[in-house]
Amino acid sequence: LGAKTVTLHPNNVNNPSEAQKKACNNLEYLTGLYNGEILFSIETFEGKRRVFTPDQVIGSNLPMTLDISHIQEDERVWDLLKKYKQNILNVHLSARDGDKQHLPIDNLCTEFFSQIDLKRAA
Repeated sequence: LGAKTVTLHPNNVNNPSEAQKKACNNLEYLTGLYNGEILFSIETFEGKRRVFTPDQVIGSNLPMTLDISHIQEDERVWDLLKKYKQNILNVHLSARDGDKQHLPIDNLCTEFFSQIDLKRAA
């Protein structure tokens, strides 16, 4: 396909710490398998049972796909961007409304997009 980034979905699990170990091993294996030519990142989802929460992605210094529709509070989106900008490899922009996600982009999405340093990505 020629894709250079792959986003990994942090499923719900019963034992997140054990799943994190396996996920990190798999991430290391895949990165080595492709000699770093393909970048793998963990998508942001909130919830205690996720393999990785956004804070755990940061705490483990893992590459991140910031999916703003899965972050419940706008302020949290800005906090993640400021705190972890250097390790955000991919951004999924879509709106949310209550429990509805992946809606057409809204003002938050366009504001977020205007804050991203596109020259850094080039």
